[in-house]
Amino acid sequence: MLDHWVVPELVLESVPSERQLNRLAGRLGPEWESVLLDLGLSAEDVYRCRANHPLAVRSQVLAGLVLWRQRSGRAATVRELLQSLRAAELHPSIVDQVFL
Repeated sequence: MLDHWVVPELVLESVPSERQLNRLAGRLGPEWESVLLDLGLSAEDVYRCRANHPLAVRSQVLAGLVLWRQRSGRAATVRELLQSLRAAELHPSIVDQVFL
């Protein structure tokens, strides 16, 4: 399923750190909203992230990723995040820069 995204199994099962989420937030482009929606956030959640950080897209993305991690707890794994990134058709190099 994650065949061309070569990430060690130990990393896949871990909950992403604040640092990893921050790195990812800085690398996502306009697809960030669809990634957050795929992770289970509502359109209202995404709107709130945008409204709370109107001048900083990276902060909007990070707020959404942190919200997902808080709500999902231990179920918020790197594997789940990668599935949403893949669904958004992101290039695997983004994953290399964040999780390896």
